[in-house]
Amino acid sequence: MTERASYMPRMIGAALLFASFLPVATAQEFRPEDLAHRTVERRAVEAAIWGMPIVATDTIRQGFLHDMQANYNDIVYFLKPPD
Repeated sequence: MTERASYMPRMIGAALLFASFLPVATAQEFRPEDLAHRTVERRAVEAAIWGMPIVATDTIRQGFLHDMQANYNDIVYFLKPPD
């Protein structure tokens, strides 16, 4: 028997032992008030995540239009990084 083959039963035993200590997922019962609160929190987080790129894009566009006096379809070149 090769060295690798002799370790295989030990590895399988260790994996089974490790799997026996994993927590068992059980179903939780939530009250309707808890579910409503979690839904509001989840939607607030999603709104913040999806809103960040929109706000950043609008801020850059406003900077081009107001600070750089650029119009739509203009190419703006920065000589140094903007503040």
